[in-house]
Amino acid sequence: MRRAAMLMIGVLCTVAGLLGVASGSLRYLDAFRTKDWPSTEGTIVTSEVVTGGDARKWFEPRISYQYEVQSKTHLAHSIWYQSGTTSKSVAEEVAFAHPVASTVRVHYDPTNPSRALLLPGASWGIALPILVSIVALFGGVVILFDMCPERYRKEDAA
Repeated sequence: MRRAAMLMIGVLCTVAGLLGVASGSLRYLDAFRTKDWPSTEGTIVTSEVVTGGDARKWFEPRISYQYEVQSKTHLAHSIWYQSGTTSKSVAEEVAFAHPVASTVRVHYDPTNPSRALLLPGASWGIALPILVSIVALFGGVVILFDMCPERYRKEDAA
């Protein structure tokens, strides 16, 4: 019974690791490509730090900005590729750096100009799931290898 459970854990870790590395790598490449997006000038419409959770455990800079591409005005809210919560100091720093009515450089998707962000490129927030998936993959492979009968390991070593 223990052997079957370990085999299942090894298979699940390996499959989850492979899927995580594949999907995470695609997201990372997509984020990295935003550095090549064209840019235009925009104006900050709103800039604030929102907080929530029990005892205000999470913080998020919320910034809205307006920009124009091909004579069409757009309103967007994404700061970086993967927006989300952060520490209070980072959220305040980002909001403070983008005061209302200030001019900013807006990077937009050339295939969909309504998709835009202020800070292009990939970040550790996107790379972290890939690293976790690599650990899961490695752990799964180690478990599966450890389950190989001794005779197969001796033949491979010879």
